[in-house]
Amino acid sequence: MTTSVDLLVVGAGPTGLTAAVAAGPSRSVRVVEATSRIGGMAGSVTVAGIRACLLYTSPSPRDGTKDLVCRRL
Repeated sequence: MTTSVDLLVVGAGPTGLTAAVAAGPSRSVRVVEATSRIGGMAGSVTVAGIRACLLYTSPSPRDGTKDLVCRRL
């Protein structure tokens, strides 16, 4: 089966969902997510019966991690 869409969004985190909504109702959009939940790094999980928020911050140029991430890419 072949399905055609105007926009394929990879990832159902905040950015992916925003891109899907921003595409507007005049375009066909499909969002694909690798996990069983949406939210990406802005989601939450249950650990030992306690709900915990996932937090993610981009590497900061001040902490030197940017260079490490770029080297790995």
